[in-house]
Amino acid sequence: SSIACVHLHLPPTEVPSPLCSTSKMMINLCPVSHAAVNCPFALYDYRSVHEKIDLVPFPRIYPDRESNSRPGESYVLKYNPYHQWKYIRAMTPEEFVLSKWVSALDSVQDGSVARLISRTAFQDPRNAEE
Repeated sequence: SSIACVHLHLPPTEVPSPLCSTSKMMINLCPVSHAAVNCPFALYDYRSVHEKIDLVPFPRIYPDRESNSRPGESYVLKYNPYHQWKYIRAMTPEEFVLSKWVSALDSVQDGSVARLISRTAFQDPRNAEE
């Protein structure tokens, strides 16, 4: 999947050959555009998600591409009361979340490293009066 992602975002002539022949680690930097007080940024604890049950694949269609014969793929996370979430209350634009995970095809498959990550925002009832 990570190799397909590289080809979706770079023309074939710009993809270095070693990039598609080695293990991948994805790093994502998630800033907020304004102070996230009423709707804080949240990430799930990957250890609380059952990939076969909780994740539903859906295609990523890129309208600006000439051909969508090979759409990308993401996942929707189904609700599960056992999911564990972490968040930063009142995160500011000067703060950010840095997350990393490994490709599903990589050698680390023992559950010690996140293979994917989900993020969202939610209404924090403690800030309803603000």
